[in-house]
Amino acid sequence: VKGITLRACEKGVFSGSILISKQGKVLFEHACGEASKRYHAANNLDTKFNLGSMNKMFTSLAISQLVEQGKLKYTDTIDAFVDETWLPKSITSQVTIHHLLSHTSGLGSYFNDKYWNSSRLLYRDVNDYKPLVVGDKLQFKPGERFGYSNTGMLLLGVVIEKVTGKSYFEVIRTNITGPAGMSNTDSYAMDDPVENLATGYIPAPGPLKWTENSLMHVLKGGPAGGGYSTVRDLDRFANHMLAGK
Repeated sequence: VKGITLRACEKGVFSGSILISKQGKVLFEHACGEASKRYHAANNLDTKFNLGSMNKMFTSLAISQLVEQGKLKYTDTIDAFVDETWLPKSITSQVTIHHLLSHTSGLGSYFNDKYWNSSRLLYRDVNDYKPLVVGDKLQFKPGERFGYSNTGMLLLGVVIEKVTGKSYFEVIRTNITGPAGMSNTDSYAMDDPVENLATGYIPAPGPLKWTENSLMHVLKGGPAGGGYSTVRDLDRFANHMLAGK
């Protein structure tokens, strides 16, 4: 793995950081490439990368903690937590916590035309996404089949806030990333000057060969995705999970 990684770095086909560990012991870690091509800032092992949908595992864990504490049941229908300013009771009374966790709710994605045609500045907190969910319809009967759903994971964030009386972000920091010592993991807002945070790139035609993907991202991550972390923080997370902590 070390040889493959180093060759990939040298050829410019890999840019980022990698960490491999087994049973709590780090076997290999390396970083290469640029976190910012604009300013030629190098990646390092503490560079924060966008996690995309990996926020969903933090959301799922937060829900599981609430179930463990007896504050929720997987069989609960979400009408007890998601009011009709989000979706009508005719929908929420059919959907359970388990349906949302397993992507079998029949709900779709709030990344719709309204989202893509509006300013990212409108969407920072969980409730800010409500206008994108209102009017959504079930694509199939809950529990009937699998259908990947960002809206379903967003609504788990609504459930977390309703049950705890705290913001989704505070719950994740207090109950998951804080206890695991993940000091470089959070749903950082893109308009905050966070240190050592990588810009994402995709190949593009033209002399620069790359384009930043910043305008494709949410302004701030949330229950369905968009947070940031480092390989070392994710290793801490894995070790705490495996140890039952």
